[in-house]
Amino acid sequence: MTTRRSRHDGVRVLREMGLESQDIADRIGLSRATVKAYLREMGISPIRPRPTGYHRRRNAVTLEVQRLRIDNPHLSMVEIAGIVRVSHQRVKQILDKAGLRASRISRPRPVCTLCGKQKTVRQGMTPYNNGQCGACKAAARMVEKTCHSCGKVFLRRDYELKNQAAMRVRKGFPPQKRWFCTRTCLGSVVGKEYGGESLRKARARKRATR
Repeated sequence: MTTRRSRHDGVRVLREMGLESQDIADRIGLSRATVKAYLREMGISPIRPRPTGYHRRRNAVTLEVQRLRIDNPHLSMVEIAGIVRVSHQRVKQILDKAGLRASRISRPRPVCTLCGKQKTVRQGMTPYNNGQCGACKAAARMVEKTCHSCGKVFLRRDYELKNQAAMRVRKGFPPQKRWFCTRTCLGSVVGKEYGGESLRKARARKRATR
């Protein structure tokens, strides 16, 4: 049968091992209230002390969160939490206690280097466009051509012209020298050169030479 003295010693040893009051009670077979009473009789706090360096790290985390919010107002709480390695709820607690803004400030829209207007990512302001919006980049890739039939100046994309030239080379055709703005203009020229009108002219020339 264990004595009160032996139970006191067992509680003290387990507390020195860093166990909580509930864990000590489960090991010895006593209630949690009895373990807490024994600890108070021995002059030991029933609350387990924090590990060494806990408060130092907690203060460092608090200062780091405050510094990130002040230096980078565009960071969200989730991004700050990922940098400091705490939860975003903890970040919100620290910012609210310090009186700092919890929500981030919207990042300024990038400015297009060609038109000088602020554009969003949906308008083509991506890191792959070299600081140009989608409209300006598309306009910069346009090439002016003159219609061979009506004389109208029209625009074509440079990669379309490049693909068309590569296709003509692949099929063995000569480089294209005439350009047409619409199919109507193309059809009118083809009709004149290869259609019924050209045949009638050829027959008329033959009759004239007879």
